[in-house]
Amino acid sequence: MIEIKNLAITFEETIMNNVSLSIASGDTIVFTGESGSGKTSLLNVLALLSLEHGHDYYYNDEKIDLHNEKIITNFRKNIFGYVTQRNTLFDDMTVMENLYFFSKLAEKKLRDSKLIEFLELVNLDNPDSLVKSLSGGEKRRLLLACILAKNPEVYILDEPFNGLDDENKETISRIINSLSAKGKTVILATHELNAIKYNKCYQIKNDELLLLNQNNITEAVKANKIKEDTKLTLKSMIDYSLKRIRKKSYHYILLTFIIAIAVTITSFINNMYGSIIIYYKEYLKMVSTQEIQIINVENYEFDTHFDSRSRFEISSNDLNQIRNINEVDSLYPLYWFPLLNPYKYYLETNGNFSFNEQSITIDTHQNNQSISVNFDSDISIAIIPYFEEQHIELFAEEIKDVEGILISQTLADALNLNSIDNTSLSFDILIPVAEIESFIESEQIKYDARYPLYAKKTVTFPIKGIYNSSWQETYVNEFEDVMLLSIDQLIKLNDEIATMYDKAKQIFSENNPCDKKSEYCCIRKDQWEPSSYIAFVNQSNDLEFVMDKIQEINTSLYTKGPVIEQQNQIDRVNEQRQSITLMTGLLSLTVIIVITIIFAYTISKRKNEHVILLLHGLSKENIVSTIFIEFLFLGILTFVSSMIMTTILNNFARQYWLFPIKLISIYSVIPITIISILTIIIPTICSNFIITTYSIDLTIRT
Repeated sequence: MIEIKNLAITFEETIMNNVSLSIASGDTIVFTGESGSGKTSLLNVLALLSLEHGHDYYYNDEKIDLHNEKIITNFRKNIFGYVTQRNTLFDDMTVMENLYFFSKLAEKKLRDSKLIEFLELVNLDNPDSLVKSLSGGEKRRLLLACILAKNPEVYILDEPFNGLDDENKETISRIINSLSAKGKTVILATHELNAIKYNKCYQIKNDELLLLNQNNITEAVKANKIKEDTKLTLKSMIDYSLKRIRKKSYHYILLTFIIAIAVTITSFINNMYGSIIIYYKEYLKMVSTQEIQIINVENYEFDTHFDSRSRFEISSNDLNQIRNINEVDSLYPLYWFPLLNPYKYYLETNGNFSFNEQSITIDTHQNNQSISVNFDSDISIAIIPYFEEQHIELFAEEIKDVEGILISQTLADALNLNSIDNTSLSFDILIPVAEIESFIESEQIKYDARYPLYAKKTVTFPIKGIYNSSWQETYVNEFEDVMLLSIDQLIKLNDEIATMYDKAKQIFSENNPCDKKSEYCCIRKDQWEPSSYIAFVNQSNDLEFVMDKIQEINTSLYTKGPVIEQQNQIDRVNEQRQSITLMTGLLSLTVIIVITIIFAYTISKRKNEHVILLLHGLSKENIVSTIFIEFLFLGILTFVSSMIMTTILNNFARQYWLFPIKLISIYSVIPITIISILTIIIPTICSNFIITTYSIDLTIRT
């Protein structure tokens, strides 16, 4: 039994005002009235399509919550079968496919032979014809067959005889009368009162519902209980989605192609910019001084003059704490040895002082010939280490596969070297073995001076290569020229120097040579250890942080970072990287916005399809799920096609692109993956919002 109380339907004018209606189970009820009187509006209310009229709705004496979508969906799916005036079939499906879909919608598993019987019942014999090829009358009969396949409790028919010839009118009349005989509730709007047997006939006139006549044509029918809703199975939703994809394959292919082109262009540009970023990162690693020199200046007072090469060892505890800083990548001892002694004396192996000649002699050995070149005291030269992290190969004009020293182009020119093949250099390096303290007084200043006492060691090294001036500008600011020896070789050399230091200790313990002079000499350390270290950090922008952390470990540790010009270069490169990142981000955002617009338009164009699904019992959640499944396939297809197209484009570009570009990189995979995922998520979200705005009642009437 259906009962409606206090119904008021108003559009531009009042159609019904405070109307109440009761329909017994198994009755056939007819509504008649002039066109526009409100027959369709009333049927939409009875079919639970039009809900916002302030009325109460009862089914089998149970009040229905008109705001509960789950309950309303269950009624449309299992209780009601609605044959509307307008076409609510799927035009791009065949007659048989529509029948199959409607029966499956109500979870009815019917054989093809049974579906054919429903077609024969309404005089249709073209199961393989597309619905869009049918006449209006054929569509109405097919819709009735689809509703019969659902086998609902209540049949609601809006002008079922419109557009039918006499033969088909008689067929539909016979079907309606048979439904009444089976105890089904039939509600219809029609002017063909003589075509059917009915219990009550109402006329809608002057915003009232008038009972015209009443017949007792059926026995009272016991009302059935409301069927519990059965959720649409995943298989059914997948079947429907795949059917839609097949029916609109050209549409999906075109949409996939458009999106894949946009994604490919975005991915390709992002990959190119990504290759630039990678290049810059590697460039910064190779040319930026991601290093910090650490020197212990402990025990030196502020007003005391001291030589910068006379220092104290760094404790093992401090070194361990520095190594434990997360941003520190590696830590090396830092040795360097000058070739020129700026002071008066140096210590001989016999323990005597010798006067310093204040000059440098370098012997060149090439092809069994030796040439000596003298440099005056105006030039300071030293041998210092180079490290793997400094990427010396980027600055070298020529590098041989031998262990040896690298010299500057300036020094190579001074030595008249046209070739470094089979060439070695011999020279003296100075080892600080003690410290001299002296009292210095002049007219303007008076202070204690400390400076190192050096011993000489003659060394010979093959020439490994020649580096250009840019390396010296980057790394050297204490000497006019340097010769470079790998840290591994310098550590080996340091082992020999430790022996010299032990020899100096013995000399000083037996007879301090400084006692013969006015100066006082002492050895500061028990053993030969480096007084400086060099730390390499992970990134150049970690330099300042690490320098502060080292100061926190020990305030006596003096740190030196990169020169200002190089830091400016790093800042410029970082700014360029940020600009590239912003540009690719804006490009990706533009593509996403365009895709969103395309999907929103595509979904809105499918309004009729979605209204049909809602009308016949699918919930909004079901429809969103089917859209999700459709676009899941589209997203996968977009991902695969975009990856293929991007790989082809990258392969072509890498032959002409200035920077190294990878076929597949994180910069190409990430945008493809993100946009492919958004290809699934965006239409799902759009459909959820758009479907919420649909009015089934309004769509059917217009």
